[in-house]
Amino acid sequence: KDEVTGAGNLVYTHHPLGVLYSTTRANWNHNVYYYALHDNTIIGKFEGHQSDVCSISMHPENDTFISADRNAILHLWDLRACNPQNIRDLKVLRYRLQHQFQLPSVSFSPDGAQFAVVEQNAVRIFDNRKSSKESRLYRFKFQNRKPRPQQKQMENPDQIGVQWTPDAKSIVISGKHEAQYIDTNEPNQEQVNIYSNDRQDNRKHFYREQTMDFKPCISPDGKYLLWGNDESRKRISIHEVDGENYSQPVSMWDNHPQGITSIH
Repeated sequence: KDEVTGAGNLVYTHHPLGVLYSTTRANWNHNVYYYALHDNTIIGKFEGHQSDVCSISMHPENDTFISADRNAILHLWDLRACNPQNIRDLKVLRYRLQHQFQLPSVSFSPDGAQFAVVEQNAVRIFDNRKSSKESRLYRFKFQNRKPRPQQKQMENPDQIGVQWTPDAKSIVISGKHEAQYIDTNEPNQEQVNIYSNDRQDNRKHFYREQTMDFKPCISPDGKYLLWGNDESRKRISIHEVDGENYSQPVSMWDNHPQGITSIH
């Protein structure tokens, strides 16, 4: 029986009492676990990663899921089989590992036909229905912030979150200070800065002072983005994505008892 220390990257499967997770202890093991909540048991173990798993995304319709590790290797799995169904190595698309200052993040689109990967200053969109060699559709670049000392970045690299709008026409990428709303129907190679309040491009930016890792929440109709604001104010900002002044909140909810770390 495996000793598992901490649970991270937790996602629900289609069974209401089943979850997937990886361990939060660095360099402990590199497995993904399928866990039954009703009887507190591990019912599946997915082995294949050679470094710490840092992101997991469940397919919205079937029993497959995708996982990414610190080495930028993606595995596509089926809950009914513990062997990876497909492997995508993104290392050929980026700098060598010693220059990796961002952890990969993955996310299936709402219909499962595509998935997005954030890795090394770019968002890449893949077609899940094609083989790995033909599956990349396009990518969006973004400019990283001014690098910290290399040793600190290797020990604690940044992770940029990625999530889809309900209609699968746009994605939101989010860092510690800013979220960007990108229309995936208009791909381009424009450089943008995810960490600054730069408004010189056609992306929609939502800026905040808070510095902790935090993903914004998209409303079910895709019209609003809910965003945790500055830690001392403990407030939630609500932005109308298609509004003329989208960068300014249309409403704010104050007096949260603690700093806001999650909205669903």
